[in-house]
Amino acid sequence: MYSEDDVIGVTGPDGQETIFFPNGDRYNGRFKDDCFHGYGEYTWVNGNEYKGYFYENEMHGKGVLTKKNGECYVGELLNGMFDGRGRYTWNNGDVYEGRFQKNEMHGQGVLTKKNGRRYDGEFKDGMCHGRGILTLGDRTIHEGIFEDDVPNGYGHEDSGTRHPEGVRKMPERKCKRKTYT
Repeated sequence: MYSEDDVIGVTGPDGQETIFFPNGDRYNGRFKDDCFHGYGEYTWVNGNEYKGYFYENEMHGKGVLTKKNGECYVGELLNGMFDGRGRYTWNNGDVYEGRFQKNEMHGQGVLTKKNGRRYDGEFKDGMCHGRGILTLGDRTIHEGIFEDDVPNGYGHEDSGTRHPEGVRKMPERKCKRKTYT
């Protein structure tokens, strides 16, 4: 990171300290053994901001990461990554709420798109994967197994009219992977 000679620090009440970095970043919060530790607020020179808990200089625990572009994550972090329960809102209005693992949608969750598309089910490595329900903007519902963002095998599709057999091969319709850069 930086040496002690590179930063300007101001000690405040109750062990709070504000650190100004040469690149313009700023940290205000608690320290332990010269590391960000406990509650703090970190502001990057690019306008991104994190308010939450740190452990040994890493975002760790509950926190809120707000990006200059309007995207926002609220939830649990582990070693600087989204991990556990959380909610990510993209600047286009799409929202994911559920489990994360290593910055990816992973486990049970709901991805709601601004265009009305919604996937409620299991995710793996950022993709719709496992049992889920995909509701399209026209209210067509695909319920079944998904693999790598597409329906896989047999499931139930309901577009308001029932198929006589009830269950049929589902057409491929991508869930669309999201990224967190």
